[in-house]
Amino acid sequence: MPKMTCPSCQGSGEIEGTLGARLQLIRQAKGLTIRDVEEATSLSNATVSQIETGRNKGPSIHRVKELADFYGVKIDELLQD
Repeated sequence: MPKMTCPSCQGSGEIEGTLGARLQLIRQAKGLTIRDVEEATSLSNATVSQIETGRNKGPSIHRVKELADFYGVKIDELLQD
């Protein structure tokens, strides 16, 4: 499984899994709700939820970048295998 580092996550700081799972863990580690993300970005709560759960299997790079910027992580870390 792909791994990335999450400084605000507990444990080893590495996150395994899909892009959506990584984004969800980062959001939760920062104490944010999907509604918080919706209010701070141009993404709807449905879009964020669909990305996190894998129902949106191919989010646009613009959406991924917006989430990466909001969470303060590098987009290449989110996308690495």
